Amino acid sequence: MQKNRPQPAGRNGRRAAQHAAPGSARASDAAVDFDANGQNEQKQSPEMDALQLLLRQLSELGEYFSYYLVAKADSAKLDLRNAIFSMALAALAFVVVASVSIAAIWFVLDGVSEGLSVLFGNRPWAGSLLTGLLLAAGLGGGMCGIVIRLKKTARERTVGKYENRQSRQQLQYGHNVAERAAANGTGANGTERK
Repeated sequence: MQKNRPQPAGRNGRRAAQHAAPGSARASDAAVDFDANGQNEQKQSPEMDALQLLLRQLSELGEYFSYYLVAKADSAKLDLRNAIFSMALAALAFVVVASVSIAAIWFVLDGVSEGLSVLFGNRPWAGSLLTGLLLAAGLGGGMCGIVIRLKKTARERTVGKYENRQSRQQLQYGHNVAERAAANGTGANGTERK
């Protein structure tokens, strides 16, 4: 008998509206289609839901990976642009410094040449010749000094490197390669002593 009973009226005298549970959306009447047995035709299997979720996550992952690649490419372009700009500024600074240096050297050498030509009794060729010889001797001596100094520091650095390595071997193993070589009758570089 309770099945035929009408629903209670709301405050305004009309039937009370049926509300969905909080957090859920009401399905439209057109979206739900029932067959003769009352079963929902849109019901999906759990495998289809998992597959759709997997495809959605793969699509999202692809978008994030694409975003990452574009960001890396833009970063590389910016780094390249900054490097080219820095190289252009360095080249311009080099040209300016070289030009000023060449002009200064030219004025100094011209003044020395004219001064020496006056000392040699107004013979400009003698002043220019002696200035050129002094310049060549100064450059040659300077280059020789630099080469000798570089060789000396390179040798000291190499000797120090091997001494440090031998001291580490001594601490770690109780002996080093030089002691082993002396015990075997060979040099530290593996050549046999006579």
